[in-house]
Amino acid sequence: MIDRAMWQVNREHHSELIEVTRAQQLVKKPKAKRGPFKESLFVNVGDVLASFRLWLKTRHESIPQ
Repeated sequence: MIDRAMWQVNREHHSELIEVTRAQQLVKKPKAKRGPFKESLFVNVGDVLASFRLWLKTRHESIPQ
C-alpha cells in the first residue's frame, strides 16, 4: 500500500516537472542572431532530442509498472 502511495506521489511530481519544462520551452528567448549553419544545425538537433526525451518520458509514465 505504501509503495503504491509513493508511486502516485512520484508520478504527480514528475507530471509537474514536465509541465514546468514545457512552459519554459514556450517562453524561450528570441534568438538575437543566427550563427553559422553548422552551429544552428546542432542547436536544432538538440531541441529535437529534448522534445523526443519529453515524449518518451510521458509515454513511459502512461505504461503501468
